[in-house]
Amino acid sequence: MRSCGIAFLLALTTLCACKRSEDQAAKARIFSPDDSTSASADAKDPIDATRLADDPKFAGRILRMQQAEVAARLGPHRAETRVQFAWFRGPGLPDGGSDVTLSEQSALAQGPNEDFLVREENDRNQGFELIRAKGEVYVRGLFGPFRKRRTDRTEPERVRELAMGSVPTFDRLARGLKLKLAGEATVEGRRVVRYQVVGGGTRTEETDLRELPPIQYPQGADGKKGPDPDTARRLELWTKEEPTQLSGTVIVDKQSAVAIGADLHPPRASHTR
Repeated sequence: MRSCGIAFLLALTTLCACKRSEDQAAKARIFSPDDSTSASADAKDPIDATRLADDPKFAGRILRMQQAEVAARLGPHRAETRVQFAWFRGPGLPDGGSDVTLSEQSALAQGPNEDFLVREENDRNQGFELIRAKGEVYVRGLFGPFRKRRTDRTEPERVRELAMGSVPTFDRLARGLKLKLAGEATVEGRRVVRYQVVGGGTRTEETDLRELPPIQYPQGADGKKGPDPDTARRLELWTKEEPTQLSGTVIVDKQSAVAIGADLHPPRASHTR
C-alpha cells in the first residue's frame, strides 16, 4: 500500500510539472523585466545610411527599426507623426457607397534612462497620454487625470511602438518600399540622406518564428471550421492585394541611420482573385 501511495504521488508530481510551452512563453513575456540589452546591442552596429536603395532587407532594417533602438541611437529626442486614413465604398453598392476618413496625430518625447511620454489623438476628440518615468507608468484620457497603471498590464513599450508606427506600417502595407537615392542634405544641423519612393513589393513577409498555438476558427453553418465571411475577406485582401503605385520621400540621419523624416502617400493597389 505504501509503494502505491508513493507511485501515485510521483505520477501527480509529473502531471503538475507538465506545462504548455505557449503558456510558459506568455508568462515569461508578461512578467519579465524590460529587456533593453538587445536594443542597446543592435544600436552599436554600424549602418551605412546610403545603402537603402541597394538592399531591400537592409531598407527594412531601417524603416522598421524598434523605438528602443531608435532611442539608443538618437538619445533624448522628440518625434511627431500625422496620418490620414480614408476608406471608400464604391457607388455601385446597394446603399450608394460611402466615404470614411480619420486623422490621427501622435507625439513622442523620449527622455534619458528609458523614460518617455506618448500622446495620441484624432480629429474626433479621442486619444490618450502615457508617461513612463523611473519605471512607473501613468495614463490618462485627453480630458481626465493621470492614473498609475501596472506595467505588466499597460505594455508602455508597445504603446510607444504603435504611436510611432506609421512608417513601419506603411512599409508593411507596401510589401517593402522600393527606394531611390536622391542625394544628401543638411536638416536642422544633421547630415541626412534623402530617398525617393519609386515602388513597392521588394520584400516578402518575414516568417513568424514564435511558438504560438494554431488559430482556432469557429464552426460555420456548413459544418466546416473556418473564418467568418468578414475575416475571410480581410485575410484575402491582405494576401492577394498588391501595391501598384507608391510615392513619397524618406529622410535618414547619416550618423545614426535612423529614419527621421518621411512624407508618404497612400498606395494604390490591385486585388487579384
